[in-house]
Amino acid sequence: MIPSGNATWSTGITINKALTLQGSGHDSTIINCTGTTTLVNIAPTSDAAIRITGIKFQFSSNSPGGYAIYISGKMNGSFPLTKVRIDHNKFEKGSRCVFATGWVEGVIDNNEFLNCNIAIGIQGDGYHAWSRPIKAGTANALFIEDNTFIQDSNPGRELNEVFYHQEGARTVIRYNTIDASTYPYQFVPFDTHGNQDLLKNGFRGQPIIEVYDNTWIGTRSYRILYIRGGSNIVYNNTFMMTASTSCISLTEEEGWQSTFF
Repeated sequence: MIPSGNATWSTGITINKALTLQGSGHDSTIINCTGTTTLVNIAPTSDAAIRITGIKFQFSSNSPGGYAIYISGKMNGSFPLTKVRIDHNKFEKGSRCVFATGWVEGVIDNNEFLNCNIAIGIQGDGYHAWSRPIKAGTANALFIEDNTFIQDSNPGRELNEVFYHQEGARTVIRYNTIDASTYPYQFVPFDTHGNQDLLKNGFRGQPIIEVYDNTWIGTRSYRILYIRGGSNIVYNNTFMMTASTSCISLTEEEGWQSTFF
């Protein structure tokens, strides 16, 4: 339990067992970071129940390397993290507010994200992610639901994507509101990589991504959803834009990529 208060952390903590880290509410318990520290590293040695709730994580800038919560899942396919929950927090700025790596199948819900360079970054476990059954409508994904993402008129810099997938990530993104109605730059909130450097390091695209029942609000965009390969199910979303050249951009990484192959 963390009481109400406002503190600055110069170094972070690591959670390696079943634990709930609970603040007194995301307007009451505020953790600041002035550098590029990882504030909370989730790295259990088994599939433990870990929850982070009721805290505001606030960075002074969007400099690279500033992570509020880093989820260290297994990269060798040994076991998933299915019991991680990140809920009812606030995140302001930072490089990647939440960065999930490896085999992670928890839930990120009911949070508020403000002007994060990348709000949620997801890096899967490469080849291993493709070796498991590829099927929609299961629990075998990282669920990102019922959150609010805001990019306002004072982001400090042009921001990267709200959701950024790479190397075998699997997500279900649903029931979220992504609001950039006062954002002065191009609104490009979603990216899912295709295959890169496939033969050398297994930088695969995404086996399956589900994106449904979200509301996307912005002024101008050359692409809202940038899908670069893999299997994707996108349905029942609402796009409200003043000006946009495309809502969904479909490319195949291997169709144009020459550097990595």
